[in-house]
Amino acid sequence: MQAGKARFLAVINPSRAAVLPDVKTVRELGYPELEIDGFAGFYGGRNMPEVVKARIAADVAAVCADSEVRSKLEASGHNVLAELQAN
Repeated sequence: MQAGKARFLAVINPSRAAVLPDVKTVRELGYPELEIDGFAGFYGGRNMPEVVKARIAADVAAVCADSEVRSKLEASGHNVLAELQAN
């Protein structure tokens, strides 16, 4: 794409990609059935202590708040969400 040999027609995420702000979503183009909301996260056992959950959530929030890390994640196509859950 950067070489001008390809172009994106749409993104399938619910929101536009940070690295492709001018590329509409499939929902915006009238094809909501093509939308896929990818998900990545951290998971632990059902009996994980609350203090451990809170520590992991705080660490992840701190890493995502780092502008260099965030820009690298976004440059690779990830949408970094502000809301973090410790459930």
